[in-house]
Amino acid sequence: MNEIQTADGFNERCQDAFGLNRLSDCLPLSNDHIGRSTKSFLDRYESKAAAGGVRLELHTDFHQFAETVESLNKGSLSPQFDQNVSNIGPVNGFWLKGLNSRGDIVQVQAVRVDDLDGDSLANHCRSLRFFYRDPAVSAHPKEICEVESPASHGISGIVCYQGEFWIKGGDDGIRGHDFAKILLRVGMAIALARWSPDFIFATVAPVLVEKGVVARYGYHNVQPHGMIWNAPKNGGILDEWLMWLSWRELVDLVERSR
Repeated sequence: MNEIQTADGFNERCQDAFGLNRLSDCLPLSNDHIGRSTKSFLDRYESKAAAGGVRLELHTDFHQFAETVESLNKGSLSPQFDQNVSNIGPVNGFWLKGLNSRGDIVQVQAVRVDDLDGDSLANHCRSLRFFYRDPAVSAHPKEICEVESPASHGISGIVCYQGEFWIKGGDDGIRGHDFAKILLRVGMAIALARWSPDFIFATVAPVLVEKGVVARYGYHNVQPHGMIWNAPKNGGILDEWLMWLSWRELVDLVERSR
């Protein structure tokens, strides 16, 4: 099992105010085949985003992330990335911000890593420790999370969660033109560079699975009812599909994507 390091060489400050440095310059990339492939992948996909008018910034300040989310028309911040109720910060998380030529935010996403320490993702979610530092303190008395996808019982070890994904729509937005594919894969590659996780996963609304767009995101595996979260504080039941990649599949994605 990989270990989450307290310091991994990540340097957020290498991205100056003008975004002149590449994302890959901020990361502890090894000088081996995987490290070189990851750098090439990140540089290529960051260039694709820039060609579409989106400049990417990499951050680890989750107080700033909460303020950013609050300023957007995207719904409330998920507890997994809320420092008030969850252990999230520079060691176990990062977030990406996409800016257009006017400096407007047109995309955000966040990734966190957890060592499940021999437990399964299914049990981690059911215990509500996936959401909260201390569920007894922060969870609603009637809050529950069920996980019915068989794969969730085999997802364990060092596990990354990719969430809070938002793309601005409308006439001044960037939805379409493969931006979801580009930006999600950038997040995956950064997670690989920082933590080399056993698994990376996300959840997705059933309607997107029905439209057939999930495969373009880069997640090859999907199962229904990956997270059935009944959170009264958040307005009801969220029933989403689980999508995931193993470490080997994540490496293959980075090595083979063009």
